[in-house]
Amino acid sequence: MSGPRRLSAILERWQPTDGGADADAGSAVSAAWPDAVGPDVARRTRAGKLRDGVLTVYTAGSTWSHQLTFLAPSIIAQLQRRCPGTFVQRLRFVVASGRTKALLDGLAQRAVARKRDRTADQSAPVDDEPEHVEDIVARLRRRQQSLDKRRAREGWTRCATCGSWREPSRAGAACGVCAEEARRTADNHIERILINAPWLRRADIASDAGDASQAGYDRVRNKLLARWEEQMFAARRRLRRHDLHAADRVVAWSYLMLRGGMQQHAIGRAVVADVLGEEWADALAGAVGARHREATATAVQKQKNTTARVFTRRDNT
Repeated sequence: MSGPRRLSAILERWQPTDGGADADAGSAVSAAWPDAVGPDVARRTRAGKLRDGVLTVYTAGSTWSHQLTFLAPSIIAQLQRRCPGTFVQRLRFVVASGRTKALLDGLAQRAVARKRDRTADQSAPVDDEPEHVEDIVARLRRRQQSLDKRRAREGWTRCATCGSWREPSRAGAACGVCAEEARRTADNHIERILINAPWLRRADIASDAGDASQAGYDRVRNKLLARWEEQMFAARRRLRRHDLHAADRVVAWSYLMLRGGMQQHAIGRAVVADVLGEEWADALAGAVGARHREATATAVQKQKNTTARVFTRRDNT
């Protein structure tokens, strides 16, 4: 039970991964984005953060966001095929600004420049304007329709729940997207229970969360512990100033109850000090101990002052 850890200590133990299942899902989706949407769309869009199955996509303008909304299901299918395990479920289109906007505009201008260079030796006039968004989206839609027809001929089937394509070898198996959604739903259920009653174990919540596996419980427990550790680490300045917020105390007690599997009234000061340290012990469970030490120090100081006064009087007499 080490309690909150310093960032420098965490970085010292960090080791790079070799990709595969340990690779960052957001990075994998960003790398596959140009192949999933094609070069024309890729020049006017950028894949952003992937969080809880929602991928943020930055576009060059509101027209692009509107048109690509209609192609979201096919784009998601392409991403799922190229990035298995990332489980992109929804696209959130946002008009780019700042550096991202400048980057997309620069890509479009370079595309026009390349087009001008290719036709420099021809007598036909060059169109300096980028191809219209509706034409690009229509071409992407035709490509997706052709892909869907080929999959249907090869025996692929669509999931009746989410509509995602499944390979012929997985015709009777659960859809990966739906399985991930079921896992996420079960994890959210466990998380709500543990936030309200952090001391509960997997066996304690079995009756209320029958779909919660031991692996799911451990996954959610570790996620909550990590989240609460970060929040306590962020509150360290307030702790040192003896100015903790009520929310800081709730987080610290929740962390202790989840770590120890005990309710708050059963956690003594010694346990708090062992897990979080003396400062947290004084702030959470050591008010009596702190007052006792302060009173003891005051009594000792009074005794010293009295002794000093006694000896002073004797010297004077």
